[in-house]
Amino acid sequence: EATLTGRNDYWNDLRIGLRLDHDFSPRTQLLLEGNWYDLNTRHEVNAPELIAPYYSYPEMDAYYRGVYSIARLKRQLSPTSDATLQAYMDVTDGKTLFYTEERSTIDVEFKHSLQPLPRNTFVWGLGYRNSQDFLPGLTDPERFTLELFNAFGQNEWNVIPGRLRLIAGSKFEHNTYTKWEIQPSVRTVWGPHPNHTIWASA
Repeated sequence: EATLTGRNDYWNDLRIGLRLDHDFSPRTQLLLEGNWYDLNTRHEVNAPELIAPYYSYPEMDAYYRGVYSIARLKRQLSPTSDATLQAYMDVTDGKTLFYTEERSTIDVEFKHSLQPLPRNTFVWGLGYRNSQDFLPGLTDPERFTLELFNAFGQNEWNVIPGRLRLIAGSKFEHNTYTKWEIQPSVRTVWGPHPNHTIWASA
């Protein structure tokens, strides 16, 4: 019991999930994972009012239901190179005292890591996300879609192995709202002692 007026509150959460790991070969691995959930709650909320006592404690029933899954395929291309392809899906709907929401999301990402030089590690990749929302009575329009495309690249240079590293890269992103965005970054990591690390970024 956690309410201020002595009324009952509760929280019930049912979840079912599974995971599969499979090695096609020593160099190729597959991961599959899925989860389903059903969450129901009841609790009091503090609602302001215009007349004394200027607040009330209505009970709010809420539920959230959904399913999400992930698939990841990883391949070792060489002793210094590997690639990963990952896909993610999430579908959920929920209802509270204040709003109702339905949302579905799909996300796909590809990443490739390689060592073109003995002291260099370069990572690049591509990504796509599509998220569709339905919020009746809360937004205009009630249904809207967010699409996001991105590409990224990063190089890590071991200037002094075990002591000094320089990391530089950038992310290029295009989304529904702000269109193109560029997010460059530069970092340096210095280890003057095995138990101490100093870093700076810009």
